[in-house]
This record gives sequence, C-alpha cells and structure tokens, in this order.
Amino acid sequence: MIDTNNRKLLADIEGSLNIDINGNSFFQEDYILLLEFAIAISAWLGKIEKGIFQDFVYETMDYSEGEIIEFNPQNDKTWVVTSIWGKGNIATNLCIQDIIIAVKDFLADFQKDIYDKFSISLKNFIN
Repeated sequence: MIDTNNRKLLADIEGSLNIDINGNSFFQEDYILLLEFAIAISAWLGKIEKGIFQDFVYETMDYSEGEIIEFNPQNDKTWVVTSIWGKGNIATNLCIQDIIIAVKDFLADFQKDIYDKFSISLKNFIN
C-alpha cells in the first residue's frame, strides 16, 4: 500500500515521456506521472527477468478511461506495443529483447534524474 506522502510524490514527479520506435515517434506526452510509470514498468521488468512473461499495462491515477500503454505477447519473441495516447493509435510489433533494453535504459536515466533533482532512489518505491 502506498502511503499519503508517497502518493503525493507520485503525483509531483511528472515530465515528458517520449517513445520512439524504429526512428518514428510512437508516443509523446509532456505531462505524465514519470515516477508512477517508472514504478509500474520496473515491476513488470522484474517479472520478465524472472521468466514471468505477462502483459505490461500502464494505467495512471491521472486518467480513468483505460490503459495508456500496453505490451502484450503475440508469441515467444514478438510483443505488440499499443497506446491509446499514441501517435495514430497504431499497434507496433517488437522483439521482447528490444523492449527490455529500452526499459532498462529508461529506468537508468530516470533513476539518475530523480536522484539528481530530488535525492531519492527508485528502489525506495519498488517492492
């Protein structure tokens, strides 16, 4: 359970999230709850690294009308990436390894940024 102070922090740390796929802009949102997103995607990555291949579904406390970003397995190696806020709402097929690399890069950059700006660690929010 997230306590009141952490819930406020989740809402306070927002910024731009840009997802480019094969050189094309797939998703771009200037005011997304980045800490909330990082926690969700980190939990998903932890399961993937343990061999638990399940969908990634990102919903936010800021938007109650559905999932913002989803990764769903199509087969053993290919996943479908979709977003209701994506450019043109186009589903894109990606190799799971490419998704994992991109997620790890995002988390490393995000961790550095929140430590530099707020002196907090993403690890404090992850079970």
